[in-house]
Amino acid sequence: LLVEGYLEGRRGSGTYVSPLRPEDLIGSLSLTLQLLPLPGLLELYEIRRVLEAHVAAKAAARATPRTVETLFSLIEAMEATEDPTEASELDHRFHAEIAQASGNPTLASLLAVFRARSRKYQVFTLPEGPDLRRKSDADHRILATAIADRDPGAAAGAAEAHVAQTERWLRALMPPVEEESDSGV
Repeated sequence: LLVEGYLEGRRGSGTYVSPLRPEDLIGSLSLTLQLLPLPGLLELYEIRRVLEAHVAAKAAARATPRTVETLFSLIEAMEATEDPTEASELDHRFHAEIAQASGNPTLASLLAVFRARSRKYQVFTLPEGPDLRRKSDADHRILATAIADRDPGAAAGAAEAHVAQTERWLRALMPPVEEESDSGV
């Protein structure tokens, strides 16, 4: 229970029930999702499409000028880098910024868990990678523009289309990642 975050041990004082914030407890889902093979991950993309669309719509309604500035700054950095690892990190930050702007820390945590698992699959390192990156960057611009325009419908549609495109790339292009295993098992 301590490891899962349900309890907090306080030295010299005892053990107490943690505040049990939903966003903290969702983090424990991360370990389970890391074990999913590609087919299981792809099943989660249906959920991710719905959630990313929802947070994008909320972000469009709630985004501050600072949020919009950050989104476009991240897009420019993604477009400027040739490093797939850096591009992946910037992509993660872009989507995390949108989730944060939605105002729901629980959804932001859940989507972070989904995105962390997806990052094991690096489509941008494939021979088709440069073309896929250009399409992804264009999708990011469409999404950020919808948020800047405060258009929840357009933002939701752009987010759903972007996640669906990533799912199609994974289905078509990615062999399963070989998970590290313990040779004694």
